[in-house]
Amino acid sequence: MISAIDENKLILMRASNDLVGAFTHVLNDIFDKALEDIPLRFAKYFITIVLKTCSCKEIMREASEERIFDLAE
Repeated sequence: MISAIDENKLILMRASNDLVGAFTHVLNDIFDKALEDIPLRFAKYFITIVLKTCSCKEIMREASEERIFDLAE
């Protein structure tokens, strides 16, 4: 029996890379600002979403090493 993850591996792979890339873009956009210009409530919720997403093995396993490295940097 093929699991849903195996069945949709290409879609998950592309979505994982796009998702991690979007996280990287937003993190750079938020934290390039001066401290007093950062919307703290949004930043807090966004970081929580990033942490929960990055805790999902299925998503992170399919994301490319380059995208994960960019997110960590």
